[in-house]
Amino acid sequence: MISKWLGCGSAATMACVLLSPLLARSAIAQPGVDPAANAAPLISASKETGEVEDIIVTARRRDESLISTPVTIAAIGARELDRRAIVNLEGIARTVPQLIIGNASGSVQGGAISLRGISAGDSNPFGDQAVAFNIDGVQIARAAPRRMGEFDMAQVEVLKGPQALYFGKNSPGGIVVIRTGDPGNSFESRASIGYETYGREVRGEGYVSAPITNSLGIRIAGYGSRMNGWVTNITTPSPLYGPGYRSAPRDREYGGRITLKWEPDTAFTARLKFAYGSLKSAGLAANTQRVSCPRGTSQLGGPDDCKADNVVVRSNLGPAFAKLSPLLVSNPFAKQQQYLGGLDLQYKLSDDLTLSSQSGFYRNHLTFAENFNATDSTVPTAILASGGALTIRELSEEARLSSDFKGPVNFMVGGYFQDSKLDYDSVTALNAVTPTLISVPYHANQKGMAYSVFGSVSFKPVEQLEISGGARYSYERKRYAPTQVSGAPFDPTLPGGTLVPKRSWTNTSPEATISYRPNDALTVFTSYRQGFLSGGFNSGNGNQALDRSYGQQTVKGFEGGVKSRLFDGAVTANLSLYSYKIAGQQVTSLIGVTQVVTNAATSRTKGIEGDLTWKTPVAGLNLRGGASYNKARYVNYTNAPCYAGQTIAQGCNLGAVGGIFRAQNLSGFDLPRAPHWGQTAGANYTANGADGSEFNVSVDANHTSGYFTDSTNKPASYQRGYWLLDASAKVTLASGIEFALIGRNLTNRYYFQRSADNPLTGSGTGTAAGQGADTVAYVSRGRELLMRFAVQLEKLGGR
Repeated sequence: MISKWLGCGSAATMACVLLSPLLARSAIAQPGVDPAANAAPLISASKETGEVEDIIVTARRRDESLISTPVTIAAIGARELDRRAIVNLEGIARTVPQLIIGNASGSVQGGAISLRGISAGDSNPFGDQAVAFNIDGVQIARAAPRRMGEFDMAQVEVLKGPQALYFGKNSPGGIVVIRTGDPGNSFESRASIGYETYGREVRGEGYVSAPITNSLGIRIAGYGSRMNGWVTNITTPSPLYGPGYRSAPRDREYGGRITLKWEPDTAFTARLKFAYGSLKSAGLAANTQRVSCPRGTSQLGGPDDCKADNVVVRSNLGPAFAKLSPLLVSNPFAKQQQYLGGLDLQYKLSDDLTLSSQSGFYRNHLTFAENFNATDSTVPTAILASGGALTIRELSEEARLSSDFKGPVNFMVGGYFQDSKLDYDSVTALNAVTPTLISVPYHANQKGMAYSVFGSVSFKPVEQLEISGGARYSYERKRYAPTQVSGAPFDPTLPGGTLVPKRSWTNTSPEATISYRPNDALTVFTSYRQGFLSGGFNSGNGNQALDRSYGQQTVKGFEGGVKSRLFDGAVTANLSLYSYKIAGQQVTSLIGVTQVVTNAATSRTKGIEGDLTWKTPVAGLNLRGGASYNKARYVNYTNAPCYAGQTIAQGCNLGAVGGIFRAQNLSGFDLPRAPHWGQTAGANYTANGADGSEFNVSVDANHTSGYFTDSTNKPASYQRGYWLLDASAKVTLASGIEFALIGRNLTNRYYFQRSADNPLTGSGTGTAAGQGADTVAYVSRGRELLMRFAVQLEKLGGR
């Protein structure tokens, strides 16, 4: 039945056969035995062994155990993060099938993120992403802020499926929740330094946490890194066009966070966090490579092997572009500063009622100059220079009142408000010898205001059964004002200077869940969910006088699952099924050097996924694994742009303009960044010495099947399936000194997650005889070998 529902043939049948015993074991009770009577031994056994980490999650804005929460969640606690040497979200993505996080070529957003095939256009500077980050309670729907949470991580939760009721807008694909370290009751500190040999990267990280008084604690954390690059720039040397560096990427990054936690009594808690991050690099496209060339060599000339590897061709811009704009300096660069602050207040009005407040502040300022054409210095006329400055400022406030009555009914009500302001300066020009503007340099400004009200009710007719539901009503308004650099409007009849200067949207997202928990070792749930991705304005390159707006993307569907602990707590097994329909899907396309965002498609994503951990009879040995099948396809997308050089025979046969076709029909085809299959497998072994020392070794393998990386489904954008292998070995002495050897991507696979047509290549689009364009992409990091030394001191004194 599941195989037929998924439409994946015998492979899905095999997946069902492998996973069905989890359901059978959980659901079937022995004759004459009360299932509830078995709950206590299962839980007490896991607690006594201390091997299974008891993770508390907040998917429903209250503390609940992972197994009892009726939401599909992949969560990794502090102990597991340390065991597996995970230090960034790319590492998290390798443990969660169907989660893709990584850099994207030339993206001012800071990267691309996709979950179960649901993503959004990351190349629009003002766009929101379909999978948001929630860092210490502050939610941001962009990729760049992830760097603010990638140090001193305490826990990471990946909430799958729409999360609009509890997390609001911009969560149709899910939410990545990051919690960073808080002050404790005693002094604690840690410092580490590591060196990665292939990228020649030095990274240091540390924190100090201590009580100031009996009620006030402080924690200060920081990090710094210097990378000299793991790819070689083989651009032909030139006194005018470089290259400036022979290796890339060249990143210089540092940041810090301060946390204050005040608990004057048992009724009130205040937590203030403020983080700062600085990044200086050799540019947004420092590792943009040609990954495919139809002719076998670059159509723009110069040395290039036209495949994803550790070689890049990228010249400087030269001195002539600066005559057009001060943004277009000779050497490509990117500088970014980010600020993230949050104030969390929790006040217990009574034993049964809690009033919560979460205030947030986020600011991002990015400046850059780049050669977006991956051009060799011998072809300066093909150098495509782009410079820009992006500033994002967001203020948010959420208040909630929640109950914890002893009776069968509980509730939560609340409201949310956000004020945002975005500014973007952009200039694009061609030909480093005699520069010519591709489009009029412009400044774009967007002001946004959003608010929502929400409420939920849970009802337990019996202790084992919970029926919960609620809804969130949201309103959002955005104003868009592009001007020329001189300050003059683009016109369409003034004063905003653009055809559609403002838009507003409303949305109501209901949710209903039924969960059954016969004992503490089993939860079965099913839910109906809705969510949405904000509409907005496309501030990318193009005619700013036209309608730059696009509407909301909505999603609705069903999800169900089983969470269980088996064999006296030795095995934890989870299984989930889902099916969602997406309407008004936002599709971002690059036509030449013009960016277009439209609500062009409807699509559906459905699948099955499961995971299992086993605390084996061998002391200290744990095994884990996971598998997923996802079918994410366009249901209706009949006006998809053609890729450069696509011929009539290749499907570019719609939307003729002047006798030349401009569109194709992608209905029934896969969504970009939507692999069908994902599998993980791993093992961890820990041994303790008599002297208090600890030895740990961990191995993890991850497989991702092939997927398209461009919204046009260009064949050359298809990333073939790949395996990644990570491993680590660590020795921790009783004194707190630690030595670790960490290997990532030991299979040395180079892959990419987002690609595009190389500008100025390809010809004859929509005709009988076209020439395909070269394909460019930001390629992943290859093999990493990190040696790390750390010292930790803890529990010296206390309050």
